[in-house]
Amino acid sequence: MASIRRKQEEELNKRYQEAGLMFQTNPCIITRLALDKCKQDFEALYEDKVEGIILRARARWHEHGEKK
Repeated sequence: MASIRRKQEEELNKRYQEAGLMFQTNPCIITRLALDKCKQDFEALYEDKVEGIILRARARWHEHGEKK
């Protein structure tokens, strides 16, 4: 699962970089929309990643509690 997510993240990063370069060379509405779409996909991926981190932290806290 982590390797699939890592591949998705790499692919999205590559697409985002390409869209950014396209927008810099040709700043029109179409390239801007492509850049925005990549950015939204990237943000959604990171939101999922953060939710997983939070869930694991809660589980760890539940199992171990506060150590003194």
